[in-house]
Amino acid sequence: MRSGLVYLICGFAALTAPIHLWVAQTLPATAPATAPANAMSREILDRIDRTELGPLYHPECSGAYYEIHKLLEKYFDAASSTQRKALTLQISAIGLDANIVGRLVRIHMDWPELVAGPHLIDVHVGPHRVQYYLGVPPLYDRTVRWPLVIQLPSYKPFFTDPRPDSLTIAKLYTGWINDELTKHPNALVLMPMLDTEEGFSPSYAAMNSVIGAMNHALSQANIDPGRVYLIGQDGAAGSVWNLGLHFTTYFAAINPFAGSIPADWQRLRFENLLNTAVVTWNDADNKDDPIASTLDVVQILKRFKCDVTFVKTQHAGNAPPPATIQQAYEAVRAHTRQLYPGKIDIASNRPDTMFNRLDWVQMYQATRAGHEQHLLFHHAGFMTVDANSMSVQASIASNKIEATTDNVQSMRFYLNDQMIDFSKPVVLSINKHEKFNKLVKPNVDEMLKDQLFLGRGWRYFTVVLDVDFGEPATRPGASRGP
Repeated sequence: MRSGLVYLICGFAALTAPIHLWVAQTLPATAPATAPANAMSREILDRIDRTELGPLYHPECSGAYYEIHKLLEKYFDAASSTQRKALTLQISAIGLDANIVGRLVRIHMDWPELVAGPHLIDVHVGPHRVQYYLGVPPLYDRTVRWPLVIQLPSYKPFFTDPRPDSLTIAKLYTGWINDELTKHPNALVLMPMLDTEEGFSPSYAAMNSVIGAMNHALSQANIDPGRVYLIGQDGAAGSVWNLGLHFTTYFAAINPFAGSIPADWQRLRFENLLNTAVVTWNDADNKDDPIASTLDVVQILKRFKCDVTFVKTQHAGNAPPPATIQQAYEAVRAHTRQLYPGKIDIASNRPDTMFNRLDWVQMYQATRAGHEQHLLFHHAGFMTVDANSMSVQASIASNKIEATTDNVQSMRFYLNDQMIDFSKPVVLSINKHEKFNKLVKPNVDEMLKDQLFLGRGWRYFTVVLDVDFGEPATRPGASRGP
């Protein structure tokens, strides 16, 4: 790759063409897409479209929206990139702005009409098994966005003597879900199944057991991407910290009850929490997890100007009192995440592409990564880190992106109509040097490929800016996603 070169990856979408002229577009000569067998009715789907698009909804385009929904379902079910490319061409040929398609992509035609109560989900998504319980509140309505509370269960009930059998575990999860729905009936509740070998450790498999469940839940229920919360106590509190630091994009707030962040490869990611609120707790008499470790984390987060709330108790030991749990829950739920924040801080020393993405910034390759280290965990699993970290601090306002980088060879910036004005040039400056100053056009293909990487429906980005500069890398860069 050539030093100092900025690549603009985009295609064509006629922003200025009247949106109601979609029927005049020529569709590829293929059979019309069919709706899933269990698709919701046109009336219900149209109601969701009206809510999702708001003032951008045009009644005369309802047919176009419906056709795009059918093609999107086929796109995400497609088995090959060749099939997806053909479907992308069909979607683009309908003629709607890529940003409208980006808003519609979150909606699943086959969202079921869920019955209230606990639901066990046990499916295979690609090569991975996804197991979790989803709690559905009594007033759930699939035409409305709902908050999602992800609660990591305590480890203790799984390590009794004798160990609980499958029936006992099912009763535990059902009881926990019902209890949460009784106390908090205005949110969906997700509890991933605990693997007693790996727990919710920082290993790849353990983290995927939570993130995979979260992604799958978006295909089952109408979840609000700006109101997803992660909570955990006891041994799971440390997992909340770790997941919050590695998958920050997805959470409006995290709530670890105590726990600590002892490892350098975790602590260097503190600044990633700039746009994710933290509500944490500890007790002055906690012998298992001393309060000093939590206070240390709180002070560091405050130095990074993160939104952090610390709840302190006395004489409670290692178990937060019920009133404290309720106080923290209300504080967590008060937050809504800005999906496209104006400022991003991201730092990482992981070579894995998925751990180097935060909202609209992606780091791909360090200038000097150093040697790779493979860290083994006590019980099971491993992780890989680089000797040297890399970081980007970026802000966007009035079509201007200003980024400061440290040890970054290549990176990517993602944009959409909620972040920029497409009628004006986008200006990109890296370390106070202007690298790009041009008009950009939204692109359905890039938006959909990013959905496969980031997860369908969490965000949409219709323009991609790739930047490559700096000294030659000391090793090949990581894969750039699908």
